[in-house]
Amino acid sequence: MPPATVILAPVVEEEVQEYRRVTGTLRSVSRADVAAREAGAVEQVLVDEGDTVEKGAPMAEMDARRIEAEVAESKALLTAAKAIVVQRDAESKRADTDLDRKKELYEGPLKAVSEGELLDAERTKAVAEALQQAARDQLTAVESQLTLLEVRQNDLQIPAPFDGRVVMRHVDPGEWLNPGEPVVTLVSTGTIEAVLNVPERFAASINGGELQVTIEGLGRTVTASKTRRVADVDGATRLFPVVAELDDLDGALVPGMSVQAELPVGEKQPLLGVPADAVIETQTQAYVFRPMTVPESEG
Repeated sequence: MPPATVILAPVVEEEVQEYRRVTGTLRSVSRADVAAREAGAVEQVLVDEGDTVEKGAPMAEMDARRIEAEVAESKALLTAAKAIVVQRDAESKRADTDLDRKKELYEGPLKAVSEGELLDAERTKAVAEALQQAARDQLTAVESQLTLLEVRQNDLQIPAPFDGRVVMRHVDPGEWLNPGEPVVTLVSTGTIEAVLNVPERFAASINGGELQVTIEGLGRTVTASKTRRVADVDGATRLFPVVAELDDLDGALVPGMSVQAELPVGEKQPLLGVPADAVIETQTQAYVFRPMTVPESEG
């Protein structure tokens, strides 16, 4: 048989780092049971399970007729309170003027008014100032009441607290809700977290840098731009969680999916390396061929 054709490759020295495979699970950055803030009947639910919403977008609306009536009443009281303040201000100003004039007449050479009239003017001024302050305090109270009613009126529209996806809808139109009862369950979108279980002996390997995370169900690898270590080691397994932040790939990554990552371990070291195709593996060993060197005297 003629000699076989072979391809030679040089043995090279490279910086090599050992990696340790770890597993974990995806979880959402934020998850909330968005609740009603006011008691009332549900007018309409604007989202359904699977819908995505932006922060501030309305997800449900409640019957606003009762609070609208209270707001109208409070606005009427505010108008009346402002009118009373105007009246009390005018009365206080008139009392000031009367008191000043009677002081001048009393202190003048002719003493055109008696001391009793001066004391009456001072009393009238004090009463006018008290009524003026009471009117202003009443106006402030009515304004505060109106502000509260407007806040409650706004709370009848239930907005999304963050960008997210609706994963559960708890109510339908016509149901009565009390404050604190959930309307929808919302999970955040855009960024998702991979919680990896790392043996404690590799704690020093977590440096907060990039990490390659593979999503097994999708067969895709995503680069985590940021990692952080959670100081909470499990006493039984000696594992501690490492959280890696990932882009959710427009919703392709969802909470609960399993992931794995190649965690760099130790420092890079210079080692001799050959192409993987050059390595021949058997049941007992792995080896490579190297060309024989022929002495020059035999050439």
